[in-house]
Amino acid sequence: MVDLAQNRHLIINVSDRTGKPLVGADIVFKMRDAVIAEVRRSNGHGEVTLPISETDPIEVVVTYRGATQTGKFGPDQNHFEFKYNEDTSLFAGHLPLWVGIGFVLLAVALVVAIPHPEMLQARVLYGVFAIGAGGFATELSGQLNVQAQVQRFAIGAGGAMAVFVLLWLTNPIAG
Repeated sequence: MVDLAQNRHLIINVSDRTGKPLVGADIVFKMRDAVIAEVRRSNGHGEVTLPISETDPIEVVVTYRGATQTGKFGPDQNHFEFKYNEDTSLFAGHLPLWVGIGFVLLAVALVVAIPHPEMLQARVLYGVFAIGAGGFATELSGQLNVQAQVQRFAIGAGGAMAVFVLLWLTNPIAG
């Protein structure tokens, strides 16, 4: 809307599919293909007051993780909502991490509950811990490869599976 001082106050909200603000979205305001204002790495909300009296449409371009959406403000419009098909909840896309943390915590709890395990119990506890560490490793960046010769078998693994194999083959219980 244009007020008496010839300023135009524009509001943009950027959210995920659940309605939570998308932190890190870039918001760019344009008029006649020229950038007139920007909100970089926003908190999912952008506001700008523009000292203009023209009624030309103002284009807004929102970019989040490489995906771009655009919209145009009409002469009497001052609010725009953008929704991205993202889920930014704590558990979204991180299931292996949380399962891994759960397994590690389970292993620790079992070690406390069984202070002097028998050999089989200890090996199972260590297996639970190795699986948990592998799940946790899914969130780590970088490349890890393990190649081992166990009896007559050759083993090769990469990434989270390499963490599991590495832990499983070290067997501190036998020492």
